[in-house]
Amino acid sequence: RLLNQVLDRNEVTVQEKTRIKVLQQVQATASRTQVKTQGSDLCALHRVRKSEGHGGLVQ
Repeated sequence: RLLNQVLDRNEVTVQEKTRIKVLQQVQATASRTQVKTQGSDLCALHRVRKSEGHGGLVQ
């Protein structure tokens, strides 16, 4: 939102605005994917620890 306000205040070309929007979308998608990956990694780690007899908790 703040970025949009800055864009409105400054005279930014349409081309630049489009590029920024695309970058924002790419970043949003990337961060969502990253969170999913991290979550599944944690689940895998939890399963491994459980099978090793640690009860899934870090000692």
